[in-house]
Amino acid sequence: MYLGIDIGGTNCKFGIRKDNQLIIESSCPTPETLEEVIVFIEEWKKNLTDKNIKGIGISMPGNFDYKTGALVESKRFGVKNFPIAEKVEKVFPRIPISVLNDGQSAGLGELFFGGGKEIANFVFLSLGTSIGGCFIIDRHILISRSGKAIGRVAHMIIDPNGPKCRCGNKGCWETFVSAARISQLAKTMFGKYLTPLETYQKAKAGDKKAKEIFREIAYYLACGIANLVNILSLEAVILGGGSLNAREIVIQHLKKELKGKTRENISVICSQIGDKASLWGATMLAEYQKNIYSNEY
Repeated sequence: MYLGIDIGGTNCKFGIRKDNQLIIESSCPTPETLEEVIVFIEEWKKNLTDKNIKGIGISMPGNFDYKTGALVESKRFGVKNFPIAEKVEKVFPRIPISVLNDGQSAGLGELFFGGGKEIANFVFLSLGTSIGGCFIIDRHILISRSGKAIGRVAHMIIDPNGPKCRCGNKGCWETFVSAARISQLAKTMFGKYLTPLETYQKAKAGDKKAKEIFREIAYYLACGIANLVNILSLEAVILGGGSLNAREIVIQHLKKELKGKTRENISVICSQIGDKASLWGATMLAEYQKNIYSNEY
């Protein structure tokens, strides 16, 4: 059995996978601090009747040193160089533990259980507050030799004269396709703040202004995807994240835009496992550990 722990910004999810099924699954609100998260994991362990766990995978937002299992930085928890794998190892002694960024874990989940099961080379993109990325090349996660993530696509420059990004640069991809951008465009169009979901509901009801918002999102989404596809000769892009409520509208326009921006025959796929992608990915990380970066599975 393999334990996946998905520490999200809102909820913590736990899943024990046996073969290809989650036989135990639970969740709780995410505590305020990582030390409190560790305490909760200790309490959760006490309720396990079968403790025959062979490996543990941890998924959470932030930047990691994958070689040491340390959380280099997390804005959500306000910590730097937090030894998350070492802390969990004290709760589960002598069990292999590895960590992944949540976007990469979701990409791993899609690789084994979602839209990427039959695809060798793809990018998984999580659309929400920002845009997270995970590259799967020859069915392995792309990681640098230094142990750092490859896939910080949110800050790829799309227009050097574009809107200022929170990172300090101008025209980052995130500024054109994030949930915040949908609300900004809605305020311009309708004169008031609307959430992405409210904007989508208007578009679904036939509102032309709302539909135009998602056409623009699809255009800039295609610009970034085309860059990635043309560089890496990707076969597919798999889309996940909270901003995909408008998937049928966005994808319709996205496919049209991509035809003019890349020569590759790129497939556009919506996540098949939704908000459980990171948890599924964490259970696979639990099984393969650092071998997910190599050719050993």
